[in-house]
Amino acid sequence: MQVCVILSTELHFDKGMLAVVAKRHTVFWNSTNTRLTAGDLSVQLNFNDYLDIHCPHYPNEEAVGHRQPETLALYLVGEESFQGCCNTPFAPYGPVRFSEKIQRFTPFSLGFEFLPGRHYYYSSLPTDEGPPLPCMKLRVTVCCAPSEYTPLFICCFFHAHPAPLCTPRHSFLCLSHLCYMDCIASCLDFCLSL
Repeated sequence: MQVCVILSTELHFDKGMLAVVAKRHTVFWNSTNTRLTAGDLSVQLNFNDYLDIHCPHYPNEEAVGHRQPETLALYLVGEESFQGCCNTPFAPYGPVRFSEKIQRFTPFSLGFEFLPGRHYYYSSLPTDEGPPLPCMKLRVTVCCAPSEYTPLFICCFFHAHPAPLCTPRHSFLCLSHLCYMDCIASCLDFCLSL
């Protein structure tokens, strides 16, 4: 059995296959979410995680009754605006969802790039078509600031073969970026050569 695990970057190798581990974080963006209206909802995300924001949705017009459906415009704003979207409440195929992939670099020219250790803010305003609604806001923190961790990972585990660049216990503490990259490259080469 050959298994290679790199914990600090959340990359996992199993029999030469590469998979990136990511989480999905869901927020239902409507006025019944009291954490949004109070302004105290904060989510911490890692790179490659997804933030899924679900807009208000009603199964049909009768579900709203005599009230107007919530329609909102959602913005990614700066902290100043945060301190101080969603305009299809009857979408025929279910609620509208916006997904934001948290990544350092984006392949899209208009995509947003996130930095580790920084805070980002989402806020919404009601549209003219909907009822008056309270300001709803969300703070997102991207993990981790460079000083918050030192990469510590298990380089490789092999029952019959010693792993390259690993201590006798098959673990390796990287003390510099160069050392970290060398260990990953050697571990990848070794794992993929099997």
